[in-house]
Amino acid sequence: MRRTLIRLFAVALLTLPSLPAAAKGQSPPAKARQAQVQAYVRAEEGLRLYEARRWQEALDKLQQAEALHHSPSRVLFMARCQYKLGKLLEARALYEQILAEKLPKHAPENLLEQRKEAKKELEVVRIRTPRVKLVLTGIPAKESRLFVDGVRILAWDKELELNPGQHTIEVTTAGAEPLLRTFSVSEGRSKTVTLVRRVRSAPQARSGT
Repeated sequence: MRRTLIRLFAVALLTLPSLPAAAKGQSPPAKARQAQVQAYVRAEEGLRLYEARRWQEALDKLQQAEALHHSPSRVLFMARCQYKLGKLLEARALYEQILAEKLPKHAPENLLEQRKEAKKELEVVRIRTPRVKLVLTGIPAKESRLFVDGVRILAWDKELELNPGQHTIEVTTAGAEPLLRTFSVSEGRSKTVTLVRRVRSAPQARSGT
């Protein structure tokens, strides 16, 4: 496994295009090649951290490498790091990025293999992503505003896809205190969360004498 992973990054370095040297100073092509080499070095560091199961540190290094020079193999390992960190939605976005990328006319075998792996792992992520149904009782949903982890949710009638772990719901309604609710959801599970919003009764008018 270790040797296979190293080979993926070694191929990326060995296949860097030859760029002409500048007569004076450092030309833009030379700078581009330097960025590629720096990206390779950071990616190698990320790979070692990945093998050591230090997922966040590995992700940081791979993201630095990707910022310098794009490589589908780095994006693949970034997705794997996100999955290991429990960030399934972020992992899914990266897998989808790989699959949406246009292949060259004669794509190398290692690139085709990476796409197959990304497609297979994406299906696992989709299955493992928790889904949550929110139900509000006591007041029409249209009269309230819903936030999940600080993000406004407009559609109450659809299941939400969330990362596993703890989440916070906030429901705000005019003239009432915000309703806060915390819940947890596990990988591969679906859950319904019922929120009860009690409507204040209007004060009754006193009868005349």
